[in-house]
Amino acid sequence: KLDRDLGAVGAFTVPPLVNSLWALDSEQVVLQVQGLARLPDVSAVRLQPRGGAELHAGASVLSDETFERVFPLVHAEDGARHDLGTLTLVTDLRADRERLMRQGVISFIGGAAVNLLIVMIAVSVYHAYMRRRMTGIADELQDITPDDLRRAPPSGRAAAAAPDSDEFDELTASIVALKATGGQALRDAEHKTAFLRSLMDTIPDLIWLKDGDGVYLACNPRFERFFGQREADLLGRDDFAFFARELAESFRENDRLALEVGGPRTNEEWLTFAADGYHGLFETIKTPMRDADGRLIGVLGIARDVTRQRQATDALREREELYRTIVSQAGEGIVLIDPENLHFVEFNDRACEIAGCTRAEFARMSVCDAMSGTPPEVVRQAIL
Repeated sequence: KLDRDLGAVGAFTVPPLVNSLWALDSEQVVLQVQGLARLPDVSAVRLQPRGGAELHAGASVLSDETFERVFPLVHAEDGARHDLGTLTLVTDLRADRERLMRQGVISFIGGAAVNLLIVMIAVSVYHAYMRRRMTGIADELQDITPDDLRRAPPSGRAAAAAPDSDEFDELTASIVALKATGGQALRDAEHKTAFLRSLMDTIPDLIWLKDGDGVYLACNPRFERFFGQREADLLGRDDFAFFARELAESFRENDRLALEVGGPRTNEEWLTFAADGYHGLFETIKTPMRDADGRLIGVLGIARDVTRQRQATDALREREELYRTIVSQAGEGIVLIDPENLHFVEFNDRACEIAGCTRAEFARMSVCDAMSGTPPEVVRQAIL
């Protein structure tokens, strides 16, 4: 390629140079030689005129790797050829390679710059597009607070993503679906919570819930009156924050026993209400409370006031004791007979004396045994 290029340069420049030499126009010859030295593929030019001094232009120092193309300078006139000398075009291959390398580097840098500019423009456009999409998603996400979900219409339905939608469209549709279903789920959960809370507050018994370490998690108003504290002041604290150590330890021990049993455990205890000083006997049931997965939530306690029942039981027991004393001290024999089998259900000591037997023997007897010889039908008719 270099040989062809230099040949083309020589074919174009040799004729005018020959004319200048033949005309002895040394100034024009120098200009032409210097012009040749400025061409891209020409590193140096040597003009050797016949019988004259060599004329040199271009690089004065060349490397060891050069390529030369020699052109004879011949003037033809009237059929005669006149040899005027030679023209030598020299290309420094090392310098040429460096020049080509510089041009390649410049071209590479220019191409890389263009590509980088294209990439930057594409990234900017993509960033703007993505920013717009992400801003829309962020706006949707900002409306997933509990208050926003509560305000969401109960019948709201998420629109399905279009067939040609991308992941962002699907994500946006999922967020809209989450808002629609999450709002209804939140309202349902709050409704259930409010129902359970209302139920717990309505029950007249004391109700409370502690975690596994004895820390209060919830209670109802009746329990608040017992403590003399609001529920908000009880949550996160244990019995040791309100009671003497001995009483708090007894409460804690009952909690531990309920956990060990793994089911309901009942005990009775006298409690004094801090709010109004009421003192009563309460039947307390404590049982472990677990979630749907079986994990322990805590110990649920329910205390019912059984003071009146105990008072009624004690009064009845006292009356029974009184009646038993009166009957046992009576001078006549008194018996209580079962009408089905005519056995003695109850009797006093005087009845045993009249029958002439001990209480154990009398307890095994029936009316028919005491009235031996009398048919059972007659005995039954006489008693009934």
